[in-house]
Amino acid sequence: MVKWYKADPDKVSVAYLGSDHFSSLEADPSTLQWFGISGRYVLAVSSHNPNKNFARIVEAMSHLKASGLQLVIAGGSDSRIYREGRSLPDGVRALGYVNDSELKALYENAACFVFPSLYEGFGLPPLEAMSCGCQVVLSRAASLPEVFNGVAHFCDPYSSEDIASAIERAVKFPAAATPNQLRDFAKEFSWEKCARETMEVLKSLAG
Repeated sequence: MVKWYKADPDKVSVAYLGSDHFSSLEADPSTLQWFGISGRYVLAVSSHNPNKNFARIVEAMSHLKASGLQLVIAGGSDSRIYREGRSLPDGVRALGYVNDSELKALYENAACFVFPSLYEGFGLPPLEAMSCGCQVVLSRAASLPEVFNGVAHFCDPYSSEDIASAIERAVKFPAAATPNQLRDFAKEFSWEKCARETMEVLKSLAG
């Protein structure tokens, strides 16, 4: 807002989102069996809008064939990314819509979560993944480095090779943070804090 709209920095406030809606959920233990998922997998979650960069995630997996990892994609389809009737490459599964309990089970059992988005205002799915102790691969773009610096594996979202390298690091050398450190990090983001900070801004505008 400051860079592109020349807003006064003193008039810009940021309230981060929360993760407690997800940490209180119970994972559905039948999820992997229901979807027929076996073996290690990389998880990608969200709508298939162009800014989510799903096409490059699929390209990245072609560089990881020797790893035996499969790609599981959860979220609504979009014909701009996957044309109707077009088959996905081997080792890529598109589950479509999943409910929150199924999604939590997918996070908990994933080798890592990948989110090389080209633009995000915050990045709620990575926070949900971290609340489940899941290693996360993120793009060095928009708000993501600001929010998740020090706890995620970062990549160049315009390079499928670099996305693949970051996935490999997350799976083989998950040194960015341990599962417990990821859960503790996610706990720092609460909806109560978000609501309180938003209310303070609204009150200041009111007078």
